[in-house]
Amino acid sequence: LGRAVALPSAGSVENLRLIASGTALAGIAQADVALLALRGGAAAWDLPAMPGLRASAALYPEAGHVAVPAASAIRRMADLAGRPVGVGAPGSGARVTAEEVLVAHGLDPATTPRVALAPEAVAAALAEGRIAAAIAVSLAPAQAELRLADAIPLRFLPLEEAAMARLAGIEGPLIRFAIPAGTYPNQEEAVPTLATQAILVASETMTRAEVTALLGTLLDGPGLAAAGGPAALMIRRETAGGPLPLPFHAAAVAFFRPGAR
Repeated sequence: LGRAVALPSAGSVENLRLIASGTALAGIAQADVALLALRGGAAAWDLPAMPGLRASAALYPEAGHVAVPAASAIRRMADLAGRPVGVGAPGSGARVTAEEVLVAHGLDPATTPRVALAPEAVAAALAEGRIAAAIAVSLAPAQAELRLADAIPLRFLPLEEAAMARLAGIEGPLIRFAIPAGTYPNQEEAVPTLATQAILVASETMTRAEVTALLGTLLDGPGLAAAGGPAALMIRRETAGGPLPLPFHAAAVAFFRPGAR
């Protein structure tokens, strides 16, 4: 396999494009976005159809964060009706998940504008009133959200039960989650939300030797899990084998379940 080289990327959608084009052998993608690619792609997101996409390892859950300024009068998702919402950068998986969440809450893009923003632009957009809320999908705590909370006091909106029931399935890519109280400054209560699994994905054309070497480096050697940080602490061999809503690469099945056929 050789030495792994990290490519710059905006997120899940761009990572999958890189794999589809052959520019990258593997990448990290949100489960909901990866499943969308597996099932035929989505022209609205410039997400290609990838019927040969396979999971190599489950990494960690990424939670939906709907942040509003602490002083805002907005208390629930329905209060966002008619107001612009930041939904992540082009090429990110957050934009896809944000759209799912907003639509499930009855917030139509025709009346509740979506504003594509890179993480570093969110604080100014909230402070200046150009957006009423910003949606991110990431670990909890997320470094981007902690930096945002340093720039402007925040609250996080809970997702509504009916919307979560529409989106969360027993074996689907979105699962019920709660951001624990105290995760962020001045967050006194847990915040009900949805999460999706971050997955190491690859094309099924990646060889058995390549996938085995990649997983060995990740889980048994000085790979991503040795890099430090909250994400690395959550990558464990005992959970990397799933379950996931995507099929696993045959080499990953053999790696995690040596007796499986």
